[in-house]
Amino acid sequence: MLRLFRAELFKMARSKVWLVSLVVPVFLFAIFVLGFRSVDERLTWDMPIRGASYAWAYFLLPMTATIITALLGQIEHKPNTWSYTLALPQAKWQVFLVKAMTALLVLAWISALILAATIGAGLLHNATRPEFAFVGYMSWKYMARDLAEIWVAGFMLVAIQFGVAMRFGGLVFPLLVGVGGVFLAVLVGV
Repeated sequence: MLRLFRAELFKMARSKVWLVSLVVPVFLFAIFVLGFRSVDERLTWDMPIRGASYAWAYFLLPMTATIITALLGQIEHKPNTWSYTLALPQAKWQVFLVKAMTALLVLAWISALILAATIGAGLLHNATRPEFAFVGYMSWKYMARDLAEIWVAGFMLVAIQFGVAMRFGGLVFPLLVGVGGVFLAVLVGV
């Protein structure tokens, strides 16, 4: 199974999965840096930590999981290499398990980058605007635990999106299912 995992990482090197994994942390960093510039009071460190966790849990994780699973499905669907991949001397369930684990590992990587981006944006705010620096304790351990719990909670979402992306060959249908599910959840207020 280790060979399958290495092969999956090799195939991902030529896809846009790694680029997508950088978009969310850079987006949050930019939002925080620009947002903190308009704050004219001293806030606690709890504000950016909770803001990043909420944004990741309610909107960015589902959208990112949708995009990543769709891109991982396209690695095999677009060049039509499923027949070759499933003919390898490995059990078929192992091929799909490695692909699902790869999606989860990419999301864990993004979670770690979100932690770094949030702390980096807060430290940059403190350095550039010391008169409005964050007060209190920077609870990065709490945020890391919170992001890990969000990642585990996203397993079912990744499983659903992964199933759709592996079953349907086009990029559009898996993206529509994911985006539709996210907006439905936001409207319902989950």
